[in-house]
Amino acid sequence: MGEEMKFYSICIFTPAGHTFTFQDVELLCDNESVLKFGYTAMSDDKVKVGIFLKHQIVGWSFTHVMPKSKR
Repeated sequence: MGEEMKFYSICIFTPAGHTFTFQDVELLCDNESVLKFGYTAMSDDKVKVGIFLKHQIVGWSFTHVMPKSKR
């Protein structure tokens, strides 16, 4: 990917209608088959890695900057 990609949050949407939200995200791999990122878990505040196979998700969205209400 070359350049560092950091986001305030990423949402992953599944075919079953579930949404997974991750905060403080650094994109590690985004190719035709895999979306891999590091994030800070909301449950225990530990840094973890998430990996999703793109053929198993409907889509994903991201927020670049922290919303004003959270600053």
